[in-house]
Amino acid sequence: GDSAQDRGRLNEAHLYLRDVIFKGVDVQIGRQDFDEEREWLYDENLDAVRAFVRRYSMRLELFAASVIHGGDPDDEDSETFGAILSTETSADWSVGAYAIRRDSELEGPRRATHLGVRGLGEFIDDHESWAELSFLSGSDGGNDLTGWAFDVGDVWSLPWADRWYLVAGLAFGSGDRGTFDGRDSTFRQTGLHDNNAKFGGVTSFRYYGELLQPELANMRISTLGVGRRFGRRESIDLVFHKYDQDFAQPFLVDADIREDPSGLDRDLGWEVDLVFGSRSLERANFELVMGRFDPGGAFPGAAHAWVVKAQVRLQL
Repeated sequence: GDSAQDRGRLNEAHLYLRDVIFKGVDVQIGRQDFDEEREWLYDENLDAVRAFVRRYSMRLELFAASVIHGGDPDDEDSETFGAILSTETSADWSVGAYAIRRDSELEGPRRATHLGVRGLGEFIDDHESWAELSFLSGSDGGNDLTGWAFDVGDVWSLPWADRWYLVAGLAFGSGDRGTFDGRDSTFRQTGLHDNNAKFGGVTSFRYYGELLQPELANMRISTLGVGRRFGRRESIDLVFHKYDQDFAQPFLVDADIREDPSGLDRDLGWEVDLVFGSRSLERANFELVMGRFDPGGAFPGAAHAWVVKAQVRLQL
């Protein structure tokens, strides 16, 4: 028979108070957008109490957050607490440090704390760089959580080739030998991440691969790319990724393919993505993504995979 389901979702509804108690102390309460430039830490709408303190060219953000209703089961069951300290200057770069704690009971008690430092921006002329270093600790059921990860890279705007840029990056998330010793050394991201950002173009995309879309866990990702802007409103990116596991395991953590690796080979394969973006219309933008993933030795006998995606956003 026929069936229908109507479902709405509240994205943002919050109150923002400026200069609470002291000048330079702001408070935000309600459902709000947690977002940051690379979406490596978070990109999520959460119900939160959030405070911002600005002093001496520094910015401190403190928050306690969850999802009361209308979110994914994992988000509704989790409580998140965080502190992020970063520079706030007129320069085109920033550095900072953070601590983020997530507690969940959905599949048994899980306590995960991320401590990290990061730097983003134009530290050298014609170079947009990023550097992430993060450490994970906590517990999951009867296992102690320990892991670490880094992600470094650079977008070089070529001075002799107007509007062209080159991209190079290396990301690593630790894995575990699987020895059942009561300790899990597999790094996991925060669970609020999206891994979505721009390189030198006008549109953002999944910078770990539009097809595989892996979480940075038990994996090394090597990235090379080239791109070009066509004026200020259009760009094209060609990006290559090589994937290897830290330890050969018969599973991938939160990747977007159904096939599991054999666990006998660390070579997962490679992916190439072509991304075209346009902002040429005043109230609309367009994005076209084409990607191909070729499996490595970890997927014996497996065929390659393709993805084609088109997206149009309208602003009314």
